[in-house]
Amino acid sequence: MLASTLLATGAFARADDLPSRPVEESEALADQSSEAVRAALQEAIAFGRKSLLASIVENARLTPERADLIEAEARRLRPDLAASISKAVASGRHLASLFPEASVSGTVRTQPRASSPAARATPYPGGNPSIPKDALSEYQRNYSLDAMHVDAALEKGFTGKGVVVGVIDTGIALSPNGTVHPEFEGRVDPRSKSYLYWFDPSVEGEHLTQEQFEAAFEQGPDDPYDIDGHGTHVSGIIGAGRNGFGMEGVASQATILSVGAIPGGDGEVFVDGEDFDIDDLQYCGPSLLNGTCEPITGSRVPDTVGFEYLSQFSDVKVINGSFGSNAEPDQKTWDIPVGAQAQFMADAKAMKQSLDAGQIIVMSAGNEFLEAPVLAENPFSSGLFPFIQPKNEAATNSSGSLVYDDHGTGLDLSFTSAEALAAAEKQDGIARGRIVVVVALDAYNQISSYSNRCGVAKEWCIAAPGGDQPSGADSGIYSTVPEDLVPSGYDSYSGTSMAAPNVSGAVAVLTEAYPSFTPAEIVEILFMTAEDLGAAGIDAVYGWGLVRLDRALSVGPVGMTGEGVYTVGADGSDTTWIVSFTSDGSLEKQGGGTLSILNAATFRQGAGVEGGLLAVDGDLTTPELHVGRNGTLGGTGRVVADVDVDGTLAPGQSPGTMTIAGNVRLAPTATMEIDVDGTGTENGAGNYDRLLVAGTGNDFAANGTLQPRLRGISGAATNAFTPMPGELFTFVQVADGSVTGSFASLDQPDAGLAPGTRFDVLYAADALSLAATPERYADLSVFGISATQNEKALGTAIDRSRPPAGVRPGAAYNESFNALYAADIEALAGGLSSLTGQIHAEMGTSAVRAIGRFADRIGERQIGLATGWLSETGTPYGTGEVWVSGNHAHTDVASSGAISGYDVNANNGAFGIDWHFGQTIAGVAGSYEYADISAKANGDGNIGTYQAAAYATFETAGPTVAVRGGLSYGDLSTSRLTTLGKYAAMANASGHGMGGFAEVSAFQDFEMAALTLTPSATLGYRGFHRDAMTETGSLFALSLPDETFSETQTTLALSASHRFVFDNGLKLEPVLSAGWRHDFGDLDRSSSLAIFGSGFDASGADTGRNAFIGRVSVNAIASDRFTFGASYEAELRDNLTSQTFSANASLKF
Repeated sequence: MLASTLLATGAFARADDLPSRPVEESEALADQSSEAVRAALQEAIAFGRKSLLASIVENARLTPERADLIEAEARRLRPDLAASISKAVASGRHLASLFPEASVSGTVRTQPRASSPAARATPYPGGNPSIPKDALSEYQRNYSLDAMHVDAALEKGFTGKGVVVGVIDTGIALSPNGTVHPEFEGRVDPRSKSYLYWFDPSVEGEHLTQEQFEAAFEQGPDDPYDIDGHGTHVSGIIGAGRNGFGMEGVASQATILSVGAIPGGDGEVFVDGEDFDIDDLQYCGPSLLNGTCEPITGSRVPDTVGFEYLSQFSDVKVINGSFGSNAEPDQKTWDIPVGAQAQFMADAKAMKQSLDAGQIIVMSAGNEFLEAPVLAENPFSSGLFPFIQPKNEAATNSSGSLVYDDHGTGLDLSFTSAEALAAAEKQDGIARGRIVVVVALDAYNQISSYSNRCGVAKEWCIAAPGGDQPSGADSGIYSTVPEDLVPSGYDSYSGTSMAAPNVSGAVAVLTEAYPSFTPAEIVEILFMTAEDLGAAGIDAVYGWGLVRLDRALSVGPVGMTGEGVYTVGADGSDTTWIVSFTSDGSLEKQGGGTLSILNAATFRQGAGVEGGLLAVDGDLTTPELHVGRNGTLGGTGRVVADVDVDGTLAPGQSPGTMTIAGNVRLAPTATMEIDVDGTGTENGAGNYDRLLVAGTGNDFAANGTLQPRLRGISGAATNAFTPMPGELFTFVQVADGSVTGSFASLDQPDAGLAPGTRFDVLYAADALSLAATPERYADLSVFGISATQNEKALGTAIDRSRPPAGVRPGAAYNESFNALYAADIEALAGGLSSLTGQIHAEMGTSAVRAIGRFADRIGERQIGLATGWLSETGTPYGTGEVWVSGNHAHTDVASSGAISGYDVNANNGAFGIDWHFGQTIAGVAGSYEYADISAKANGDGNIGTYQAAAYATFETAGPTVAVRGGLSYGDLSTSRLTTLGKYAAMANASGHGMGGFAEVSAFQDFEMAALTLTPSATLGYRGFHRDAMTETGSLFALSLPDETFSETQTTLALSASHRFVFDNGLKLEPVLSAGWRHDFGDLDRSSSLAIFGSGFDASGADTGRNAFIGRVSVNAIASDRFTFGASYEAELRDNLTSQTFSANASLKF
């Protein structure tokens, strides 16, 4: 069987007889360089993930000013653990803020050392042999309370009240008549029992008769069950009362359920010359006298039965086991003979029953270091059971010997490991306990001279005061003993037996403080908040380090029952939770302080933030999270909930990224705060706040006020970043849903924006982005952009139409503003001109000129007919003539100022019929012209013009008068490339319009000897009314209201002609004309346009009011009936050159 022995060294001497222990000075603090940090972290990595994270927490606590360096190096070494590393650093920073006196400026813990960094120069008062116990307070006498900061629990009112602690030991100072040690009055559970025979310790060393021997087994009514004192001492450390006398335990109001299962009686008795050890008699009973052993538990070992017994009680939350195995001097390996393995398995299965019942088992590590130091590198008790499994059977210690030897059987006790228990929990959802093994510390926070080390069990090992009387380091742990043994009822012992109950008491306090937490969560708090000793992180000597109740009670929701509403922060204080837990109730954050969640918290009935800040830097899971008007939700963690915000949503933390797996709805009263410290999307300096909305079908509904901030950002921020146009900060991203709604307003930052800029919001279907944009698109001079007249007009229209900052544009223009707000300075400088729509001004001018070309053609014919250039004079009355003509015109308009020019190529066909009525000629005509307009970067267009005209010429005694008028119908289409940065699209439009002309001319021939001179004067009006049009195909499509383009002009010309008659009857009449044309009134060189619903005028290239008109024509009169000819005409203006080539023919009938 597994021999169970008590792990205490006993009382050695009175306190004032023990010498004090010299304390060596701590070695120099480690180098502060990043290489030192990296080395420390690499060492921790070698021992696994938990060791690394624990090292990060403790080093960030010790050197908070180097936390960023520690995080950066850790991320570099283990990028896969980035999120966990951030949480660990945050936990360390939090602990440093709570316990600044324990932080060491500018150092990084690296190698283990003889003197622990947390070692004390002087012992705790209760462990100082030079201080009498009566000179100390009740609290100080058990120096464990000082070491573990139990005062923090007392201040919060946590004493283990209502928690039942099972103690498997030698029993407790309880007598059959109910008399109990005064420290346990009313707190020894009536279910306490003993599986040991009682034997009278007063006969120790005596020679007894058989009758006396049998009488020694008869317990009197006043005789305590505990004849050794070990179990009473252990129970006092756990739960001695806070009653003004003696000493007090860690959990002074806990209930002790004592199970007597470990025989501990000292000495021997003699019967008929044969000696009998008292502890053997406790185990075997009086039958041992006859050579047989008849335990009360039958064939089963009492401590095995003890675990089974306690496992049936759901109110037993922790079991203390201050016992282990016996070691031989210089033993190096824990030998587990094949024949003993059945008992090992039975013990482990019994412990498994307690673990399955949700009970935390605290085991002492052993006291073998002085006699068997190699063996003692690891626990020598049931606390090693989780390590005993096939994969570890070849593990060796420092001597190269096996840690344990199962003789190749593959003994597997892994079902007691945390990993196996967690897997079972995941499978069936039933919370299970955990095994914790404990090493002993002296009053200087050093490992006790006798104590086994954590070794291979370091992941589930922790340190607590156990005293060190053997070395004289301190006066031991002062606690209760039966008054039959020591009249005062108190004595000092040392051993890991004394260290374990300190941890059991701490577990009882934490169980009361965190009533809704699972055993695994309680143990996680215990480990996570331990004070690191020895080598950084989880090390092979101290494991997780020294139990610290002050820390453990500052990292989670103390007092939360798991039902109803848990309220935190009502007094305005700050609270940080660095442990994970699940509550069946709900959370309500009140007051003006901060609640920081650094791990995983679940509230199954919802959560609310009615005041202060809820900073989720870990995980918060709840069905619904409501942020009240006085509350703020922030942090860089993950929230799994539908979130309704009436108050403030502030994702990130100086700055950073928050994830919400749920719908997010901002109310009209809500404010969303976004810190912008750079363009990065990580956490900290150089980054900006982001909210990621995760999950399927989850939406983000914007509302309220958006408050971006560039200066005054707390924490790790440069507070020096200035955003420029073109830099986007996507502060909301929705993975599989949509962004709806709109902010009602945006509060511009007080400082940090570049001159002439403001923040605007880009509303995408699944994202929201901040962008620094020009305050006025009409004036970009602050960015070094010299805008044209049209660009300024466009900018003015944009400024009028853009919504207030932060407000979503109308659906028709939302994507347009997104593209506009995303443009940088270079894009604005190069792209605004393409958005002005200048082509539409040129189209109006070109339509009028198309009408003018037809009107000029009619006027030329009227003069030609009247002067005889086109036929014989004296045409008989009533004679008719049909005619046709065709021309090609090319017009080149150069740039004017900053407005670019354009080209027009037009082809025209005309026909008509005239009648001669004496001195009057009348006719009708029609034409079709197709004109291509090319404005280069400003686009292209074409106009198809259908025209009809009527005209008449009247000869008078003086000048001949010609009148003409016509109507036009035009089909127009345009296409222009709109570009802005990376955006490019064609904007297309088509439409039609009506126009016409009305003109009157007067001219007269003057016959000269060689020439005929014909002066003429013309007054005319030409106009075109374009119907409304709308562009398509571009985000920057323009709308064109109906508009009339017109010109009124006068032309003065002089023509010279001479007829040549050839012998064959052919007559040629060349005509040379020169004239001056003047436009007056409004020239209408611009077009009314609208962008985003706001109107503006786009000007076309300016041309002069005055023009030179030159024309050369040759007409051939082939017969009395047929005439044909050709001509060239040029128009010269400022900025405009136009040339027209024509051909014509006519036939009389």
